[in-house]
Amino acid sequence: MRHWKAIIFDMDGTLFDTETISMKAWKRVGETLQLPTSDEFILSLIGRTRKDQQVVFDSYMPKDWPQEEACSLHTQFKKEEKLKNGVPLMGDVKGLLDTVKAKGYTIAMATSASAEDVEFNLNNADIQHYFEAIISDEMITHGKPAPDVYLKTAQQLNLSPQECLVVEDSLNGVRAAFGAGTTVVMIPDKVQPTKEIKAMCNYILKSLDDLKEIV
Repeated sequence: MRHWKAIIFDMDGTLFDTETISMKAWKRVGETLQLPTSDEFILSLIGRTRKDQQVVFDSYMPKDWPQEEACSLHTQFKKEEKLKNGVPLMGDVKGLLDTVKAKGYTIAMATSASAEDVEFNLNNADIQHYFEAIISDEMITHGKPAPDVYLKTAQQLNLSPQECLVVEDSLNGVRAAFGAGTTVVMIPDKVQPTKEIKAMCNYILKSLDDLKEIV
């Protein structure tokens, strides 16, 4: 018998294929402003809130680069892509959420994304009604890899972190979930787990659909 009472999902790269959209947008930013938006740079941003991306910006970008303009363009390009083509789901998300709900789990979301992005994606997929708590970037002080977002989500659900199963795709997301003391499931998307990350995971799955086998 599983001891979990809640399943907490990350959003980007876990439920939605938004990482592909974000990568495409950063490439357009690089072309537009003639900036070095390498794959390594873009992948280093995954799983971080905007304020926590600063360390990556400082490492990869030239001095006095137009950060505000670049970030604004990135947001604009993402919106254009979403409005044109929608936001692809990572597998049978509705079927999975129905299964999880039918088994009596509380469903929540803990994401580094903004509340605006969360609202757009959930409404676009018509799955907002599944979530009993949603913690986004604006609601926490320290983003992933700090454990704050998962500690706050558990608190919001009136549960201990040990009663929560977290589903993540990013390295920083896994670090955050592990640091919070939850059970950690990783479903790698753009970045594969390192030896350090594997040691933090209770499960590593090939796809979101495989989650049905362990809950």
